[in-house]
Amino acid sequence: MQDNLLTKLIRDLGKRERRALLQWVSSPAHNTRADVKRLCDHLCAHTGYGETDEPESNLDAQSVSAVVFPPETQKGRPVQPRQLHDVTSWLLSAAKEWLVYEAQQNDPTDRQIRLCRTLRRRGCTKLYEQETRKLLALPLQAGADAYLQLYRIRFEAWEARHRQPGSDAGPLFDAATHFGAFVCISALRHGCAALDKAADPLQLDFLPESLALLEAGRYAEIPGAQVYYHCFRLMQRAETRHFYALRDLLAQHSAAFPPEEIRDVWLVAINFCIRQVNTGERAVWTQEALNLYKQGLDLEVIMENGRLSRATYYNILLLAVSTGAWEWAWDFLHQYRKNLAPGEQHTGFHFGLATWHFRRREYDAAQDILRSVEFRDAGMNLDARRMLVRIYFDRNELEALDALLHSFRIYLQRHRNIGYHKDLNLNFLRMVNQLIRLEPGDSAGRRKLAQKIRELPMLAEREWLLEKSEQ
Repeated sequence: MQDNLLTKLIRDLGKRERRALLQWVSSPAHNTRADVKRLCDHLCAHTGYGETDEPESNLDAQSVSAVVFPPETQKGRPVQPRQLHDVTSWLLSAAKEWLVYEAQQNDPTDRQIRLCRTLRRRGCTKLYEQETRKLLALPLQAGADAYLQLYRIRFEAWEARHRQPGSDAGPLFDAATHFGAFVCISALRHGCAALDKAADPLQLDFLPESLALLEAGRYAEIPGAQVYYHCFRLMQRAETRHFYALRDLLAQHSAAFPPEEIRDVWLVAINFCIRQVNTGERAVWTQEALNLYKQGLDLEVIMENGRLSRATYYNILLLAVSTGAWEWAWDFLHQYRKNLAPGEQHTGFHFGLATWHFRRREYDAAQDILRSVEFRDAGMNLDARRMLVRIYFDRNELEALDALLHSFRIYLQRHRNIGYHKDLNLNFLRMVNQLIRLEPGDSAGRRKLAQKIRELPMLAEREWLLEKSEQ
């Protein structure tokens, strides 16, 4: 049973969710079959968490059948293969119903709208009015779905009152305004997604009309529309005025968006800053990127389910040390270590710590970490080796440097699945070897090497190599 849909679903559930599923299946309102409950108990107890290639004990058909169909329930009859298949299907159906229930529990607005609609249709006027007041008091977010919910709320109010004598069309116009905002925000989100895939966004339905409405002043007071408008224009035109507008909007309104929705917008703003670093105002844009990361950490919008990717963890560190924020970088490394994936916390933290010491030219501390920690990830391994090359070169430890260059080359030859990183690092090793062979006072040789470093299309540590070739 290890590879069927049911076990795959259960494998994705945490401990709390498994307990909730067991409670659901144990309730007579949702399941009256004891064999379905026994199967659920067994699978929740013996199915692993997440993806695994390891065989899980007690999940073969024979073991599961023995638990689901104990002898006292069979009355001497043998268990038929079809029986386990049927119980599995019933449990899968119950689990899907529970997933829908869980989703509704996490969406109180949708649940309240459905309740109000049902009460209205049943003619429960007083209870309907009481629950409608609760509905209108619920906090709403600023994303596209929030305006769809507002449309549903206002249209529900219209449905309840438009047949009454003396009623006006106010709720209908309110509903239409919110529906228009939903369409506008959705169209702009789709436009951003199209730009991300290098597709023509203006072929999307409603996007040209939405842009025209916004530029005519419509939806000026709707944060969702403004955020996505400036995000779209920033991706499309890369103009700094859109960046600053987007930055200010994110600072004011990010908390009102669903984190999974606003995260992509934050990354658009951060990536724009990083691209701008190479335009000549390096210090300004490095600080802007770091500020965005700091705010994103505070709001938890750049994390996914409380997790910080290793690449983001390292990028934040590099930005911090580039601006000279050494103490903040040190605190960040330690504070957010726990937010890395469990399998990355040891190596990710120590690699960051080695980088922190290396950038401060505290070579002894950096060397100790780089020599004592095994970096199995190819990217970190390559970065660690290059740091050691630079340390040995700066310290003029030529014997250790020669041995490292040799072992580095062998590593690159043995690892053929690292793509373009192989060429980047092989060219780096070639340039370091040529640097070592330069004779003191050979100005012409240094100029020639510096030109070669500038022209090589695939080269790691280009800035450092240029600095050393021009000394």
